[in-house]
Parts: sequence; C-alpha cells; structure tokens
Amino acid sequence: MIHLAFLWHMHQPYYRDHATGETLFPWVRLHGTKDYYGMAALLRERAPLKATFNWVPCLVEQLQAFARGEVEDRSLQIARKHPDALEEDEILYMLRAFFRANREQMIYAYPRYGELFDKRGDDPARFRRTARDFSTEDLRDL
Repeated sequence: MIHLAFLWHMHQPYYRDHATGETLFPWVRLHGTKDYYGMAALLRERAPLKATFNWVPCLVEQLQAFARGEVEDRSLQIARKHPDALEEDEILYMLRAFFRANREQMIYAYPRYGELFDKRGDDPARFRRTARDFSTEDLRDL
C-alpha cells in the first residue's frame, strides 16, 4: 500500500499599501473567488481523497478584509462602473491590467476576449490612441 500526502500551500504577497489602504492588485480577490474555493470543492467531490491546505496568515487576512467589505482593488472599482462613466485614465488602466493573463490558455480560449486583446495590441505606447477605439460594448465585455 502507498501512503501519499497532498499539501497545498496557499499564499499571496501582501498587496495592501499601508499608507493609502489601497489594494494594489486583484489577485487575492480573483484567486479567492475561483481557485482557492475550487480546490476544496474538488476534494469534496473526490471523497475519500484528502489533502492539507496551508493558508499563510497574510492571505487569510486579505481574504477576510474582502469578505467584510473593507477593501476593494482598483480593478473591481473600475469594473463596477458603467462604461460610459469611465474616465480616460480608467480605460487605460483596463487596457493595461485586464489582460494580465496567459494569452493561449486564458485570453484566446475565449474568442471575444481574444478579439479585445487583438484590438488593444501589444504596444503600450499606443494604448492611449487604442482606447478611443473601444466602444461602450467593448469596455463592458472587457
């Protein structure tokens, strides 16, 4: 008989700026709503398979702050706005930040997302001009 132990080490850096209170990146929220829960849910479906999850304290603290509604990250704040109410700097932020994903596995796997990525292009120096080409529908979809 083989005895095997699965140990998942869940961690994220501390993304909160102590001076401003701003959450700098969306990774805790995004992984918290998808990956962390999803792994535990998979184990429930695969009983009697067991695993140990190690959650580092700064990750737990950040997840709890999101759950209590004490923090939001800029990506979430912008995504909640109606596209017609977005300022130019918010649209530029979207073009820079909303495509931080693996192109083949996560962007081009979804045709509309790939279309928006292609529309944005790869040259950050052109994003300001490209932003003018994004319609209300494009921004809503992004």
